Amino acid sequence: MKRKDKQPTEIQTIDNLSNTGNEHVNLYAQKIVTECIRTQIFPDALIPLDFYFNSINILCGNNSYFEAIEKIMTNMQENKFTDKQQYFIFKRLFDFFENSRFGEWNKKPCMDLMIAHIEILRKKTTPLNTKTKDVRELLKSIMLNEIESLPSRLETMDAEKRLNFVCKLMPYVFPKIETIEPTTGEYRDWDD
Repeated sequence: MKRKDKQPTEIQTIDNLSNTGNEHVNLYAQKIVTECIRTQIFPDALIPLDFYFNSINILCGNNSYFEAIEKIMTNMQENKFTDKQQYFIFKRLFDFFENSRFGEWNKKPCMDLMIAHIEILRKKTTPLNTKTKDVRELLKSIMLNEIESLPSRLETMDAEKRLNFVCKLMPYVFPKIETIEPTTGEYRDWDD
């Protein structure tokens, strides 16, 4: 009986792509696969992962940042990526390059171009009529970030301003003290 060569499965291919010799690349490849599965923006996790590796090669192998970004955008349009899919890819590329260390390569101009495209795509993909729930979630995330950075910010303040700020926060932390009369909650008219 002849044995047919099996085509590599999607899982094997994803596993091969996310197990390179570079741990930094592997970490972001795994994040892409996880986010792709979670958000369901792409029908197949291999599509953004493959595009991610191709885009890294384009950005690292091109002398002109503008040409590299334009080439990536052209590839996205040729692959008929939606605005959400383009946003997904650019955001992941930006995260990768923002947290990467490159020797002599000045990545700031490239990062600035990516930020511009990310912002354009974010505006295209964000619905105009935000719901109260969305606004609350946004404000909640902003407040959590600010609370996390509060200790370091307090350390930079002089003593008088820090004390003033802490006093202003006290009503939000401690319950308000109210004067209670001994007759509070008692029935006042005993004659009835």
